[in-house]
Amino acid sequence: MLLRRLDIALGFLRVANAVLPTFLDAHYGRIVGVSGQNAWSTSSIMAAARNAVLNLAAKGLADEHAGSGLTVNTVNPGPVGERNGAIPSIGAAGWSTPDQVASTITYLVSPIAGAISGESIAVGHRIRRVNV
Repeated sequence: MLLRRLDIALGFLRVANAVLPTFLDAHYGRIVGVSGQNAWSTSSIMAAARNAVLNLAAKGLADEHAGSGLTVNTVNPGPVGERNGAIPSIGAAGWSTPDQVASTITYLVSPIAGAISGESIAVGHRIRRVNV
């Protein structure tokens, strides 16, 4: 089960490595992975490992290619959309909408975000625990 979850993070690296040559030749590129806030939670070790691996992989790529015109970041949405199931204990911003997540990604892939690389950006407040 853990290997299957980690394969999701490895998929991010496979896609990133496929586009890297084109981006590096162009001296411009934007890569954004979508992780999750479980990277900072111990409520599910498997989800935490998957998300942490994706965040670290993005940070590693960003550091490796710093100054090349390529930026690599991750967006870590909290709860998005419907409010079914467990209620996360989160800060005042509450649930995120799909539009908020998409707007964050749109900004990160834009030319004006060229100074942001190697970052893991939470959309909504970080989840602290889950109340069931």
